Amino acid sequence: MNKLKKKIFLLSLISLCLLVIAVFPIPEYNFFILLRWIITFAAVYITYVSYKSKKMYWSWVMGIVALVFNPIRTFHFEKETWAVIDIVVAVLFGVTILIFMIDKKDELGKDESLKEGIK
Repeated sequence: MNKLKKKIFLLSLISLCLLVIAVFPIPEYNFFILLRWIITFAAVYITYVSYKSKKMYWSWVMGIVALVFNPIRTFHFEKETWAVIDIVVAVLFGVTILIFMIDKKDELGKDESLKEGIK
């Protein structure tokens, strides 16, 4: 597994775990602020990598995730709605792991601009 795949794996796994934790009742609001920043960062990073590795559909999916979790211009939903969003996005990060780890073509290893752009 190359370095880029390891980064995507770790970011996706951390995001997935935090999103599952967020479904449970947590009284601390600061957790959700931190969650927004982490999920947005992970989604933007995966959007960029997806775009560079010509996985356009996944760059759109992760771009939308980044918009929904954007910590600067926030969306306000009910707790029940956020719970559903958290579960759906956790599944998306799980799918991200599968998409990038089972990539037979290994496009991530071939693109020199991708290797140099993300260190």
